[in-house]
Formats: sequence, structure tokens, C-alpha cells
Amino acid sequence: MRTYNPSTQWQPDVHAYLQHSLGRESFMRTSKALCLPPKKLAVRVNTMRIKPDEASHKLQRELKLQHAPTAPYSSLPYLLILPGQGPFDVDYANLCGPPGAREVVVNRAAGEAILKGADVYVPGVLAASANLAAGDLCAVSCALELPGSNWTGINRGQVLRPPSPGAKNVSGSEAPDGEGLPRKRSKKNAMPATVDRRNLHLGAGRLQMGRKEMFRAQQGLALKMEHRIYDIPACNGIMRGEIMMQALPSVVAAAALDPQPGMRVLDMCAAPGGKATLLAQLMGGQGTVIALDRTQPKIERIQSLAADLGLSDCVRAIRMDATMAAGPLGHLSSSLSLKYSQGDGFLGGKLQEGDPSSRQDSACEAGNAGSQGDFGTSCSTREEAKGGPIGTEVAHTSHDHSNEGPFEAESFDAVLLDPPCSALGIRPRLTHSWSLQQMLSLGRYQRQLLAAAIRLLKPGGRMVYCTCTINPAENEANVRFALDRWGHWLQLEPVAVPGISAQPGLVGTDPATGEGWLSPGEANFVHRYDPADEHNDCIGFFISSFTKTRSMR
Repeated sequence: MRTYNPSTQWQPDVHAYLQHSLGRESFMRTSKALCLPPKKLAVRVNTMRIKPDEASHKLQRELKLQHAPTAPYSSLPYLLILPGQGPFDVDYANLCGPPGAREVVVNRAAGEAILKGADVYVPGVLAASANLAAGDLCAVSCALELPGSNWTGINRGQVLRPPSPGAKNVSGSEAPDGEGLPRKRSKKNAMPATVDRRNLHLGAGRLQMGRKEMFRAQQGLALKMEHRIYDIPACNGIMRGEIMMQALPSVVAAAALDPQPGMRVLDMCAAPGGKATLLAQLMGGQGTVIALDRTQPKIERIQSLAADLGLSDCVRAIRMDATMAAGPLGHLSSSLSLKYSQGDGFLGGKLQEGDPSSRQDSACEAGNAGSQGDFGTSCSTREEAKGGPIGTEVAHTSHDHSNEGPFEAESFDAVLLDPPCSALGIRPRLTHSWSLQQMLSLGRYQRQLLAAAIRLLKPGGRMVYCTCTINPAENEANVRFALDRWGHWLQLEPVAVPGISAQPGLVGTDPATGEGWLSPGEANFVHRYDPADEHNDCIGFFISSFTKTRSMR
């Protein structure tokens, strides 16, 4: 039976760790929910350019919606919610014939994009049935990477064939592209029986090119979805500079910082710039938001978004390693210095070369597989999490602050820290390849960023620490660490955004490290967004808020 009913696949040690930390039932619900797209699409209105009610009616016209989007949160009047629908049943037998007869198999990244409303592009296609022509209506299924591998078990261009009656391999047989008849398959070209797509069918779409053209092309639209299991509004390319997609918890994190006009605010890991530009928007464009990130392409993305939104005069994007952002001025407490041994995965305060926590799971467009890059995984790699430009063009500004040095200690009125993280809360996500050791290593690295953030924050200033992961080693354990290490100067506060509800933090002890998490009272101060919570229906996220009570000089 062709259905969509998967659970996120984890490495065995991570599966055991999260199940112990969250509880078995909660973990199972979360693993199911992570495979589904949120049906409440959050759209932030750029109030520097358009009023929320005007944006709502314009969106209704652009998307041909029956009803105008609403702004359901009184404390976030600039956040509109577009409702999605699903799941729907797809009659594959009548639309596409028997299994394997007219079918296209896509990679995981393309499959996840389809769930969010995208069509299928050439780079995302792995295999297809024989003799397909442009205009054919085909079933679309997704193949996942095999355990411990980046390979799905399907070589690009293979031919799907209907399975023999009673065959155990539900994927069907195949031959290399261009072969009209089956031939003896080599080990390299064989599709193993473990490639099981029965619970990974995503709907049906109409081919925009024939089979041979599809596998000879390097780019282009391969298939346009017509029958989806989820109908999620696609906002890409519309109302550029006036709206942008940004997840509810990401908006709450910026709102919790409560920046005021004229302030000097720091966003330590800012790409692609969603939170930095929202901070500038909340300040009415008056004041300065320093937006840091490590690479020039990320800085250019921040600059492009700020230019789109008309906030370039307020947002200053600077290329810098945020762990080195606090200058050596003044006589600060030695408690701010964090040093790690090689066993911790760090050397000299920097990530060791080859350390697993240096992997980055970058954002994926439909049809493009994910990649592992040079830093750590963060919400900044997912535009739907931190917020990114709706359009695809890149606009550049003339402002260049890339050569600025470290900042004076205690020189920022407010600091937002959304560090590189394991991104285990992103939806939809069908597999995660992180090991437990890599996740624990990320948690330790984030403490270096916390040390820099606290050093840079003025007395009386507020710091928000947030992640887009459900991993307690990167969330509650780091809040506990900050309070134990810097409690003389730091106080945990409730996340104060009226009308927004979330789950409390976790209490107890980390099963892997033995470190404590939060007390019951502290747990009520933080926001933990559960992907399985149907009320918010958003990504998994964690938010904590601190006030610096006194100077460290």
C-alpha cells in the first residue's frame, strides 16, 4: 500500500538518549511529528514597508486564498498565520497505475521540500519508471539514505519496474538508464531489498520532461505536483521586501529580547538574518544591530536581506568568529574563560580540525541534497527557522564592516545567541545522522559562545539563548551550566511574550553526562516548543532569557 507514515530515523545512540530524556511516548510522538510539515505557516510582515492588515489582504490576492491570513497573537501583530491542509489520500492506482508502473523516486531533500509545497527539480530525481514521457502523471516516492551511508541504495538514472507478484522487494526491479530490457544487475547497480518506500509516497505529479531528458539535464523543473498529501501555501517569490517566512519560535526569541529604539544589540550567529532584521524592525530602524557570522557568503546573505527590508542603515553585518568577539579590555573575572581538553573535541578554544561537531547541515532547496560544511549546524542553515528572503535574487549593500575587530567588553545593551546546533527540531526531517558524541560536543562548544555573550552584555542588559534543537545537552544543560558558572552575575528570567505558550523545560539529570538540567521553578521560565504540539504546530525550539545583574569588572 502506497502511504506516507514514517518516523524520523536516528543513530542508535541518539535514539536511546532522546528516548530516555524525553520519555518513550513523547519521543515516539516527536519522531512522527518531525516527518510532517507544520500546517501553520508563519509569515512575518515587514512593518517598515507595509501594515499587517494591508499585507494580509495582499497575500490573500496573491495566493488566491478564500480567507485573509490572520494575526492571532496580540503581542506579535506583525506575524500572520497561513493555514495548510492535510493529510489527503491519493488514489495512486487510478491516477498512476500499479506500483512501479509510473513512478519517480526522489532524494530525501527533495522529498522534504515537496512536503513544504515545492515541486520536483532535476537534481532531486534518483530513479523513474521506464518509457515515461512529458505529461505523464506519476506517483512520487522518496528514498532515504541507508544507515551509516550517504547512499540511498539507488543509483541515479535507474529504471523502476513493477515488482513481481509476491516479491519482497517493494521497490521493484530496475536497470540502468537507456536499457530497454532487464539485464543481470551488478552489485553497484542493484537496488537492495532494504530500499522500502511503502510509507514514503508523497503524492502524484505531472512530468515536465521525458525520462531520458530528465536524467541528461543538470537543472530545470522535472515534475509539477498535482496531488499532494499536504497542501502548504508556497510564498516564494511574492511580496519581496514586504513579507518573509519565519517560524513562530524564531519570532518569539527576538521579541523576548525586547530591543528598544536607540539600543546597541548583538546577534552573535546571525545568518541568514531573520532575527537580526526583526530586531532592527522592532527598534523602528533606530539604533544598531551588529550581526556576526563566520563566512563572507553568510555575511552577504544578511546584507541582502537587510537591503530587501530597507534596514541596511540599522543592521551591520560583520564577518567574525563569535567566540572571539569579546576584546581583552578591562579586568574581567577569570570565570569567563573556558578551556577544553582534546578529549572534549576542542583545542585552544577552537574546533579541532575534523571534529564531528564541525559538520553543517545546510538548507536544501527542492531537488538538492544536503551537504556537510565547515562549522556547526544551526537554525541559520534553515531559512524557515531563522527567517530568510522569500525571493531568490541577491541584493548587495555598499556597507562593508567585515574588517572590524573584537568589541569592548560590556558594550551591548542586549545580546541574542542562537548558536550552531544539531537542528533536531526542523520539520519536516526524515533522517538525522548526528551521533551522540557529536551532539554533546556541540553543547560544549556552545558554552564558549555563552561565555563571549555574557562578557559583551552590559550590566542590566538582557540575553536570549535559543536553539532549533530538541537535544537537552544543547538546551537545559547549557542553561544549568550558565547559572552554575556565572550565577553571581546572571539571572534566569521568564520568556516574557504575552499570549505565547510552550512546554516547560526538562528537569532531572542528563543520562549521558550526569549533568543536571533545571529545577521545576527554572523549567517554567524557559520555552520548549514540542514539534508534536498541535496547538503551536511549529518546529522544535528552545528559548531562555537572562538578565545580567552586575558588572564583571
